[in-house]
Amino acid sequence: MRLFTIYLWREFSFFGGFFFLILTFLFTIIVGTLNLREFLSLTPSIFIIFKVYLLTLVQLFSFVLSMASFLGLLFAFQKLKEEREFLALLSLGYTIRDFIKPLFVFILIIVLLIFLSHFILLPHSKRILKETQIDLLKGIAESELPIKKPVILSEDFYLYVKAFQRVDKKHHLQGVLLLEKRGEMERGIYIAREALWDPEVTNILLKSGSAFYQKNYQEFEILSFKEYSLQLSQEALKREDLYIKRGEMTFSELRSKIKELSKDSDRYHRYLSEYYQRLLYSFSIIPLLIQAFFLGLYLKSHNRFILFIIGALVYTSYYLGYAFLISLGEKGSIYPLHSHLIFNGLFYISLLLQWQFLKKRGFQF
Repeated sequence: MRLFTIYLWREFSFFGGFFFLILTFLFTIIVGTLNLREFLSLTPSIFIIFKVYLLTLVQLFSFVLSMASFLGLLFAFQKLKEEREFLALLSLGYTIRDFIKPLFVFILIIVLLIFLSHFILLPHSKRILKETQIDLLKGIAESELPIKKPVILSEDFYLYVKAFQRVDKKHHLQGVLLLEKRGEMERGIYIAREALWDPEVTNILLKSGSAFYQKNYQEFEILSFKEYSLQLSQEALKREDLYIKRGEMTFSELRSKIKELSKDSDRYHRYLSEYYQRLLYSFSIIPLLIQAFFLGLYLKSHNRFILFIIGALVYTSYYLGYAFLISLGEKGSIYPLHSHLIFNGLFYISLLLQWQFLKKRGFQF
C-alpha cells in the first residue's frame, strides 16, 4: 500500500510540477510586464525591474498552483486510465477508495500552501510592490533634477532644464522646456525663462515664456505669458490605487478597517468580501481538485492537447463562476460569506451528481 501511495504521489507531482513551471513562467512574464508599465514612467533601475517580476511571481503563486494542480491531477488520472494502469490496479484488488486516500492527502497539502499564499504572501507582495512605486514617486520629487537631460515628471509631462536650484523643498528652474501630452492627439510645448516647481502640490509656475498647443493636426494655439501655472497630472499620486488598498492590507489592518466602515457603505461590502476571501478561497480549491479526479475517470481522449483544452475550459468556468459570485458579494447583492457558501454548495452538488453517474457506469467506491 505504501508503494502504491508513493507511486500516485509521484504521478501527481510530476504532472503538477510540469504545469506549475510552465504556467509560472508564462504568467509571470505576461502579468509582470503589465505591472512593469506602472513603473516605466518612474525610470526604474534593473533591480526594481527584477523586483517587479519577482513580486509578480509571488502574487501569482496561489492562482498558478491551483491551476497546475488541477491539470496535473487530470493528466495523471487520464494517463492511469489510458495506459490501463488503472484497470491493472483494480484487478489487483485496489478500489476507488484506495485512490481517494492519497488523493486527499495531496489535496490537503495543496490547500494548505494556497491558504498560506493567499493569506500571507499575496497581500504582503502587493504591499511591497505598492510601497516601491510610492518610494519611486517620492524619489522623483525629492531628488536633484538632472541638468540638460529630459526628466519624466509623470505619464503626461516631460521636463528639460538648463539650470536648477532647490530652496525650501521648492525647485527653482531656469531655461525650461516642458512637454505635455493629453490623450492621443493633443500636445503642449511650454518654453519659459524660469519656473518654480513645488512637488508637494504637484504645481509648476512658469515665468516669462511662450506656449504652443496642438489640439489636432489642424488646430494650434500660441500664447505668450508672464506667468503661467500648470497643475501636473501626476496620476500615480492621485489615483486611488496608489494608496494602500484592501488587497494590500494585513489581516489585522483589514479587520480594523471593516470595524470603522458603515455597514451601509459600498466599501464595507468590498472589504468584508476581501476578509472572507483571505479565509475561504483555499477551501474552494478542494472541489476543483476532486473535479479533476472525476474528469480523469470518465473523459476519453488520447490527444493530450484536447485534454489540456478541456481542462483549461473547466478551470476557466470554475474561475469565472467564483469571480461572479464574489462580485455579487462585493456589490452587496448578497452577503459576502454567502457568496462562498453558494459557490461551494453548487460545486459539491455537481460533484455528487457526477459521483452517481460514475457509480452507474460500474465504478465501485
